Amino acid sequence: SVASAAAVQNKIDILENILMDCKDAISALKDEIKNDPKSKTPSESKQMSSINYLLSYLMYLRLVRTIERNNLLVQQAEEARKNNQPIDGKKVRPQDLTRLYEIILQNYTELQQLPGFETDGGYQKEIDIELKAYRAFRCYYIAQVLTGLRRFREALAMLERCSTYTSESLASKLQDKQLINKLKILEQDIESCKFEVHADSVLEDDDDEDTKYSSGKSYKDKKPLVDRL
Repeated sequence: SVASAAAVQNKIDILENILMDCKDAISALKDEIKNDPKSKTPSESKQMSSINYLLSYLMYLRLVRTIERNNLLVQQAEEARKNNQPIDGKKVRPQDLTRLYEIILQNYTELQQLPGFETDGGYQKEIDIELKAYRAFRCYYIAQVLTGLRRFREALAMLERCSTYTSESLASKLQDKQLINKLKILEQDIESCKFEVHADSVLEDDDDEDTKYSSGKSYKDKKPLVDRL
Protein backbone atom coordinates (compact mmCIF):
# COMPACT_ATOMS: atom_id res chain seq x y z
CA SER A 1 0.00 0.00 0.00
CA VAL A 2 0.98 3.65 -0.36
CA ALA A 3 1.11 4.21 3.41
CA SER A 4 3.50 1.29 3.98
CA ALA A 5 5.96 2.37 1.24
CA ALA A 6 9.06 3.97 2.75
CA ALA A 7 10.48 6.06 -0.11
CA VAL A 8 8.59 8.84 -1.89
CA GLN A 9 9.37 7.35 -5.30
CA ASN A 10 7.93 3.99 -4.20
CA LYS A 11 4.71 5.74 -3.15
CA ILE A 12 4.57 7.49 -6.53
CA ASP A 13 5.06 4.18 -8.37
CA ILE A 14 2.24 2.53 -6.41
CA LEU A 15 -0.09 5.45 -7.15
CA GLU A 16 0.82 5.33 -10.85
CA ASN A 17 -0.32 1.68 -10.92
CA ILE A 18 -3.56 2.56 -9.10
CA LEU A 19 -4.19 5.38 -11.58
CA MET A 20 -3.72 2.99 -14.50
CA ASP A 21 -6.32 0.65 -12.93
CA CYS A 22 -8.70 3.60 -12.46
CA LYS A 23 -8.22 4.63 -16.08
CA ASP A 24 -9.02 1.09 -17.29
CA ALA A 25 -12.11 0.86 -15.06
CA ILE A 26 -13.40 4.26 -16.26
CA SER A 27 -12.81 3.30 -19.89
CA ALA A 28 -14.66 -0.02 -19.45
CA LEU A 29 -17.60 1.69 -17.74
CA LYS A 30 -17.82 4.35 -20.46
CA ASP A 31 -17.98 1.58 -23.08
CA GLU A 32 -20.77 -0.10 -21.11
CA ILE A 33 -22.74 3.17 -20.92
CA LYS A 34 -22.17 3.75 -24.64
CA ASN A 35 -23.49 0.30 -25.53
CA ASP A 36 -26.46 0.42 -23.13
CA PRO A 37 -29.67 1.31 -25.06
CA LYS A 38 -31.21 2.81 -21.89
CA SER A 39 -28.41 5.36 -21.61
CA LYS A 40 -29.25 6.67 -25.09
CA THR A 41 -32.91 7.28 -24.17
CA PRO A 42 -33.53 10.66 -22.51
CA SER A 43 -34.69 10.23 -18.91
CA GLU A 44 -37.94 11.89 -17.85
CA SER A 45 -36.39 12.87 -14.52
CA LYS A 46 -33.25 14.96 -14.20
CA GLN A 47 -31.66 12.44 -11.83
CA MET A 48 -28.53 10.60 -12.87
CA SER A 49 -28.66 6.86 -13.36
CA SER A 50 -26.80 4.54 -10.98
CA ILE A 51 -24.21 3.68 -13.61
CA ASN A 52 -23.48 7.38 -14.23
CA TYR A 53 -23.09 7.94 -10.50
CA LEU A 54 -20.64 5.04 -10.46
CA LEU A 55 -18.70 6.68 -13.31
CA SER A 56 -18.54 9.97 -11.39
CA TYR A 57 -17.34 8.13 -8.30
CA LEU A 58 -14.56 6.39 -10.25
CA MET A 59 -13.52 9.74 -11.75
CA TYR A 60 -13.55 11.20 -8.23
CA LEU A 61 -11.24 8.43 -6.99
CA ARG A 62 -8.91 8.96 -9.95
CA LEU A 63 -8.65 12.71 -9.28
CA VAL A 64 -8.10 12.24 -5.53
CA ARG A 65 -5.31 9.75 -6.23
CA THR A 66 -3.88 12.09 -8.89
CA ILE A 67 -3.73 14.91 -6.33
CA GLU A 68 -2.04 12.54 -3.88
CA ARG A 69 0.53 11.59 -6.54
CA ASN A 70 1.12 15.23 -7.50
CA ASN A 71 1.63 16.21 -3.85
CA LEU A 72 4.32 13.54 -3.64
CA LEU A 73 5.95 14.99 -6.77
CA VAL A 74 5.90 18.38 -5.01
CA GLN A 75 7.47 16.85 -1.90
CA GLN A 76 10.15 15.20 -4.04
CA ALA A 77 10.89 18.46 -5.88
CA GLU A 78 10.97 20.57 -2.70
CA GLU A 79 13.38 18.16 -1.00
CA ALA A 80 15.63 18.05 -4.07
CA ARG A 81 15.66 21.86 -4.27
CA LYS A 82 16.42 22.20 -0.56
CA ASN A 83 19.34 19.77 -0.83
CA ASN A 84 20.47 21.20 -4.20
CA GLN A 85 20.00 17.82 -5.89
CA PRO A 86 18.87 17.38 -9.51
CA ILE A 87 15.86 15.34 -10.64
CA ASP A 88 16.41 13.44 -13.88
CA GLY A 89 19.65 15.39 -14.33
CA LYS A 90 17.94 18.79 -14.07
CA LYS A 91 18.06 21.39 -11.31
CA VAL A 92 14.67 22.03 -9.69
CA ARG A 93 13.53 25.63 -10.27
CA PRO A 94 10.68 27.63 -8.70
CA GLN A 95 8.96 27.45 -12.11
CA ASP A 96 8.81 23.65 -11.80
CA LEU A 97 7.03 23.85 -8.45
CA THR A 98 4.68 26.57 -9.73
CA ARG A 99 3.70 24.25 -12.57
CA LEU A 100 3.07 21.32 -10.21
CA TYR A 101 0.81 23.44 -8.02
CA GLU A 102 -1.06 24.68 -11.11
CA ILE A 103 -1.72 21.04 -12.06
CA ILE A 104 -3.06 20.33 -8.55
CA LEU A 105 -5.34 23.37 -8.79
CA GLN A 106 -6.62 22.07 -12.13
CA ASN A 107 -7.30 18.67 -10.50
CA TYR A 108 -9.42 20.39 -7.84
CA THR A 109 -11.33 22.35 -10.49
CA GLU A 110 -12.13 19.04 -12.21
CA LEU A 111 -13.36 17.66 -8.86
CA GLN A 112 -15.78 20.58 -8.60
CA GLN A 113 -17.16 19.90 -12.08
CA LEU A 114 -17.88 16.17 -11.64
CA PRO A 115 -21.45 15.27 -12.72
CA GLY A 116 -23.69 14.75 -9.70
CA PHE A 117 -21.49 16.81 -7.37
CA GLU A 118 -22.22 20.31 -8.69
CA THR A 119 -25.13 20.96 -6.33
CA ASP A 120 -23.56 19.43 -3.21
CA GLY A 121 -22.92 22.57 -1.14
CA GLY A 122 -20.79 20.90 1.53
CA TYR A 123 -18.60 19.17 -1.05
CA GLN A 124 -18.12 22.37 -3.08
CA LYS A 125 -17.23 24.38 0.04
CA GLU A 126 -14.62 21.80 1.06
CA ILE A 127 -13.04 21.97 -2.40
CA ASP A 128 -13.03 25.80 -2.30
CA ILE A 129 -11.17 25.75 1.03
CA GLU A 130 -8.49 23.41 -0.32
CA LEU A 131 -8.22 25.40 -3.56
CA LYS A 132 -7.37 28.52 -1.57
CA ALA A 133 -4.66 26.64 0.35
CA TYR A 134 -2.99 25.47 -2.86
CA ARG A 135 -3.24 28.95 -4.36
CA ALA A 136 -1.10 30.11 -1.43
CA PHE A 137 1.68 27.68 -2.38
CA ARG A 138 1.47 28.66 -6.04
CA CYS A 139 1.75 32.37 -5.13
CA TYR A 140 4.81 31.63 -2.99
CA TYR A 141 6.70 30.05 -5.87
CA ILE A 142 5.53 32.69 -8.36
CA ALA A 143 7.06 35.23 -5.96
CA GLN A 144 10.33 33.31 -6.13
CA VAL A 145 10.21 33.33 -9.93
CA LEU A 146 9.64 37.11 -9.88
CA THR A 147 12.52 37.55 -7.43
CA GLY A 148 14.79 35.66 -9.82
CA LEU A 149 13.72 38.10 -12.54
CA ARG A 150 14.56 40.99 -10.17
CA ARG A 151 10.95 42.16 -10.17
CA PHE A 152 11.01 42.74 -6.43
CA ARG A 153 7.91 44.91 -6.00
CA GLU A 154 5.77 42.37 -7.81
CA ALA A 155 7.35 39.58 -5.76
CA LEU A 156 6.45 41.39 -2.52
CA ALA A 157 2.88 41.94 -3.76
CA MET A 158 2.63 38.24 -4.59
CA LEU A 159 3.92 37.33 -1.12
CA GLU A 160 1.23 39.56 0.40
CA ARG A 161 -1.40 37.67 -1.58
CA CYS A 162 0.21 34.40 -0.49
CA SER A 163 0.03 35.56 3.14
CA THR A 164 -3.68 36.38 2.77
CA TYR A 165 -4.49 32.97 1.27
CA THR A 166 -2.45 31.23 3.98
CA SER A 167 -4.08 33.01 6.93
CA GLU A 168 -7.57 32.57 5.45
CA SER A 169 -6.92 28.85 4.85
CA LEU A 170 -5.66 28.30 8.40
CA ALA A 171 -8.72 30.13 9.77
CA SER A 172 -11.07 27.91 7.73
CA LYS A 173 -12.26 24.39 8.50
CA LEU A 174 -9.48 22.50 6.72
CA GLN A 175 -9.70 18.75 7.32
CA ASP A 176 -6.29 17.76 5.92
CA LYS A 177 -3.84 17.84 8.87
CA GLN A 178 -0.82 17.43 6.61
CA LEU A 179 -1.93 20.43 4.55
CA ILE A 180 -2.46 22.46 7.74
CA ASN A 181 1.10 21.70 8.87
CA LYS A 182 2.47 22.72 5.47
CA LEU A 183 0.56 26.00 5.65
CA LYS A 184 2.00 26.74 9.10
CA ILE A 185 5.52 26.21 7.73
CA LEU A 186 4.64 28.36 4.71
CA GLU A 187 3.50 31.14 7.05
CA GLN A 188 7.04 31.29 8.50
CA ASP A 189 8.69 30.97 5.07
CA ILE A 190 6.67 33.92 3.75
CA GLU A 191 8.04 36.26 6.42
CA SER A 192 11.68 35.27 5.84
CA CYS A 193 11.16 35.49 2.07
CA LYS A 194 9.67 39.00 2.43
CA PHE A 195 12.74 40.10 4.37
CA GLU A 196 15.11 38.72 1.70
CA VAL A 197 13.16 40.24 -1.20
CA HIS A 198 12.96 43.60 0.57
CA ALA A 199 16.73 43.55 1.17
CA ASP A 200 17.37 42.71 -2.50
CA SER A 201 14.97 45.49 -3.52
CA VAL A 202 16.86 48.07 -1.44
CA LEU A 203 20.16 46.99 -3.00
CA GLU A 204 18.60 47.18 -6.47
CA ASP A 205 17.30 50.72 -5.78
CA ASP A 206 20.78 51.77 -4.63
CA ASP A 207 22.30 50.34 -7.82
CA ASP A 208 19.66 52.13 -9.93
CA GLU A 209 20.44 55.43 -8.24
CA ASP A 210 24.16 54.99 -8.90
CA THR A 211 23.48 54.08 -12.55
CA LYS A 212 21.06 56.98 -13.01
CA TYR A 213 23.50 59.58 -11.75
CA SER A 214 26.48 58.10 -13.56
CA SER A 215 24.66 57.88 -16.91
CA GLY A 216 22.38 60.89 -16.54
CA LYS A 217 19.34 58.74 -17.48
CA SER A 218 16.18 58.19 -15.48
CA TYR A 219 14.11 55.03 -15.47
CA LYS A 220 10.34 54.62 -15.55
CA ASP A 221 8.63 51.98 -13.43
CA LYS A 222 6.84 49.26 -15.32
CA LYS A 223 3.26 48.41 -14.36
CA PRO A 224 3.38 45.54 -11.84
CA LEU A 225 2.21 42.07 -12.84
CA VAL A 226 -0.29 41.90 -9.96
CA ASP A 227 -2.05 45.00 -11.33
CA ARG A 228 -2.40 43.31 -14.73
CA LEU A 229 -3.84 40.04 -13.41
